[in-house]
Amino acid sequence: KVKYQPGDTVDNAVIANVHYQIQRLKRSPLLSERLQSGKLKIVGGRYDLDTGSVGIIT
Repeated sequence: KVKYQPGDTVDNAVIANVHYQIQRLKRSPLLSERLQSGKLKIVGGRYDLDTGSVGIIT
């Protein structure tokens, strides 16, 4: 999916993976009730090893 997108392939793959994992978590029976009631929000992030910072993706 990310092979032909513009930009860095590794960066694109990492971001695509974060989005994929968020969707998997949202479909989880253990989490879906809390998501629907507004008691839980799932946010994706990426940790930068060079700077030690976390960038929010979603």
